[in-house]
Amino acid sequence: MPAAEVKLTDVNKGYSLDVKSDESGRYLLRSLPPGTYRLSIVASGFRAYVQQGIVLDVGQNASIDVTLQLAQFTSFSIDELPAASSIYHSFQLKADKRFSNGFQFLVTYTLSKSIDDSSLQGLTGFLGGSSSLQDPNNRRLERSLSQFDSTHVLGINYAYELPIGRGKAIGTNWNVWLNGIIGGWKTNGIWQFVSGNPLGLGLSGGQSLPTYGGQRPNLTGTLERNNGSDFVDHYFANPEVAVKPAPYALGTAPRTLPNLRAPGINLANLSLFKEFPMSKFREGMRLEYRLEAFNAFNHPHFCAPDTTVNSDSFGKIFSLCTSPREFQMGLKFYW
Repeated sequence: MPAAEVKLTDVNKGYSLDVKSDESGRYLLRSLPPGTYRLSIVASGFRAYVQQGIVLDVGQNASIDVTLQLAQFTSFSIDELPAASSIYHSFQLKADKRFSNGFQFLVTYTLSKSIDDSSLQGLTGFLGGSSSLQDPNNRRLERSLSQFDSTHVLGINYAYELPIGRGKAIGTNWNVWLNGIIGGWKTNGIWQFVSGNPLGLGLSGGQSLPTYGGQRPNLTGTLERNNGSDFVDHYFANPEVAVKPAPYALGTAPRTLPNLRAPGINLANLSLFKEFPMSKFREGMRLEYRLEAFNAFNHPHFCAPDTTVNSDSFGKIFSLCTSPREFQMGLKFYW
C-alpha cells in the first residue's frame, strides 16, 4: 500500500521511527539497535495494523510483510437518487375585500394536479409520503399522482363587526349599560377545506428481486372506497381485488391510486370578542374578552387507513389527524 504511515517503537526505551511506504508499498528502516519493538501501520481506508513483540538481535535483518484489511463499517445508509421528474398544473382564484363598513374577508381557491415519479426526496420529507422504486430499471412505472397531491384547496377567513350597539343598525339609542353588555361584539373565522391525498398500496410478506424495491400488490379490479358509515373499519368496499403477487414478480398496482384518497380536511376556527373601553380612567385603557373555538363544529379529520395488503389491519383507520373541538377564553387588559 503506497503512502502508508509506518511507525516502529522501542517499547522499552520509548523512542520511535516514522517512515512512509513507497509507490510499491515497501518500507525500510535502517540501523536499528537491538530491542523489543512495536510496529504500527496506518493507511487511509484501511484498518490500522499493530504488531507487538518484535525482537531484533545484533546484526539481524528482519522482513515483515503486512496485509492491510479494508476498514470495517458497522452500518451505512443511502439516500434516494437525486433523479426525478414532475409536472404541476393549477387554477388559482383569490377574492379579497379590504376592511370597510365593519367587514373584511379573503377567499382563496386552488384546483390543481401534481404528477411525479418520486414524491419524497431530501428536503421534501415534510410533505409526507414514502420512498418507492419497485423496478430500478424502469422508473416510468413510478409515475403517478404525487403523494401530496390535493385536488381542491379552499380557504376562507373573515372579520366582522356585528351591527349591534350604539351607532349601529341595531340598538342605536341603547343606554351605556346595555350597550356595554350586548353591543360592540366582533367575530372572525378561518375555514379550511382540503381534498385528501391519494393512497398508495403496500404489501406484507412480498418477495422482490434482489436489488429491487419492495413489491407492490396486484390489482384484479378497481379498488373502491366504502362510502358507508362503517368506513373507519372498512375503508375499501372491495378489498379482495388487492392480492399478493407471485414471488419476484412486479405488482400491477401503481405507486398511488388515482381514484382513492385519504379523508380530507373540513375545519373551522371561530372567535367572538369584545372590548370594554375604560378611557374614563386613562386614555387608551381597555379590557378585551375573547372566546375562541378550534374545530368549532367538531368535524373529525381521520388519518389515512392502513394500506398494507395482506395484513389484518388493511383498510382500517386508527387515529385522527386533527384534535377534537377545543374552547378557550381570555381576558387582556390594555393599560
